[in-house]
Parts: sequence; C-alpha cells; structure tokens
Amino acid sequence: MEYGQQTLDLIRQARERGAEHIAVVMRHSARTYKPGIRDFDNPLTDEGRALAQSFGKALAKDTYVRAYSSPVGRCVDTAEKIIVGHEQSGGTAKGRRDIEVLGNVHILDFARFSKAVQEVGLDAMYPKWFAGELAPDLLLPSKMLSELIAHVVLEKLDRPIGGPQIDVLVSHDMNLYPMRHHLLNQTIEKYGRVNYLDGLIFYAVDGVVQVQSHHGQPAPLMLE
Repeated sequence: MEYGQQTLDLIRQARERGAEHIAVVMRHSARTYKPGIRDFDNPLTDEGRALAQSFGKALAKDTYVRAYSSPVGRCVDTAEKIIVGHEQSGGTAKGRRDIEVLGNVHILDFARFSKAVQEVGLDAMYPKWFAGELAPDLLLPSKMLSELIAHVVLEKLDRPIGGPQIDVLVSHDMNLYPMRHHLLNQTIEKYGRVNYLDGLIFYAVDGVVQVQSHHGQPAPLMLE
C-alpha cells in the first residue's frame, strides 16, 4: 500500500461517520538518511515530496485544510507539499505554521541521547521510555509528551471555521509511538513501525473526542 493511503482511509471513514472537523497527527513523508550530518537535517527525498503532494491532492476538495508542523525541515516540507497538492486540485488551505511540541522538545539532552542511540539503538530505548525507566533528564516522560500533543489537537478542534475541515499536524515517528502507546494501548511490539505519512486522527462524536489509528476502531480520548 502506498505511503499515506491508510491515513487517507481513516479520514474518509471519519467523514462517513459524520465528522465535520478532523485533526490528524502524522509522520512526515519519505526522507533521506545521509551520513555525516545531524539526523534532523536530513530532508525529504524527491519521492517523499511527491508523496506528500499526492496526499494533499487526495483530500476531499470540500474541506478547508489548516497545516501545522514540527520546525524540522522535512516536516515543514511535508506540510507545505500537502497544501500545494490540495490547492492544485481545487481545495482551500491556510498556510503552514510551526508548533514546537511536534518537533524534538522531548529530547532534553541531545548529546547523551545521540550517544545512547548509537550504543543500544532507538528500538531498544522505546520500551524503557514508555515504562518510565530512562533517566528523567534524558527524555521527557513519554506519557506527558503524548498528552501535550493531544492537548494541542484539542485546541485545534475547539477552533473550527465551520464546514468540512482537516487540521494536518506533521510530526515525527518518535512522537507518534508514545501517542499510539499511551492513547490507544497499541505497542510497537504488537503493531510495528509508524511508516511515512501514517497518523492518528481525532474528531468529536456527540461531544466526545475520538482517537484512531489504522490498527483499530476509534476510542474515546482519555487524558489525565
């Protein structure tokens, strides 16, 4: 399945359930992995830019799109290409804005984090992070991060413009994993990786905000 199709299917299904205003927190599009530079400086590939633009073209043309992203270049580029695709195919959109919490604010000590990733690998760190077993000055607690981003989503859902609307919030897989884990109890071990343009969607039904990934049915958003 092409990157992004499962997220598009989620949006379509929510529209069919009557959702007028949908927010989607999603991973950026396909990126490069160039050695010798900071990881966050790796941009999208040409394919990644094309995929993001195609994603925008596939959004329903009666929807108004607001776009937000991590300040990291590949997320900025993804959000902007989604806007371009949507507008090119007849949709209406608002220009992209940065949201810091969608970026790398959870990394509290970049030097130690980079060293830990080199020594044990990021995959080995995730279970310890989610279980609260990492040093508190290394990474922001994963549940706190997931709820911070969820509150940003709620803020967007509380500010509709009227009519069909999609708020696109482009982030990183390292932010999506804790959201999936804590908000939906969907673990990496069971549900696997977050691919390019995969996302979680949020929308209200009878006043209750629902959250859903492509791995299961919608569930009420429960925050402390």
